[in-house]
Amino acid sequence: MTTREAFETEARKHGFILDRLDKSSVYVQLITEQAWSIWQAATAAALERAEKACEEEAADIRSEGKGCHTGQYDHMADGAGRCAQAIHGIKEKP
Repeated sequence: MTTREAFETEARKHGFILDRLDKSSVYVQLITEQAWSIWQAATAAALERAEKACEEEAADIRSEGKGCHTGQYDHMADGAGRCAQAIHGIKEKP
């Protein structure tokens, strides 16, 4: 589900009018356009926090694993790093 689909699903539940201007992504109703802008900002902030949490987790795991030569900590840290990269990829999509 895209960010807009999630917004529109929730907005529909609250009676927002979701009509848009001709071939535009702008909503006809100002209140809907404002709600969409707020939704986008909140989503971006949440994704930023999630990405940072994954990056910090990866760094913490690497720190905990210093001196370990089995690769166990590296694999876990790599997984947390991939999580951060995946979240970053979501942020880049419109």
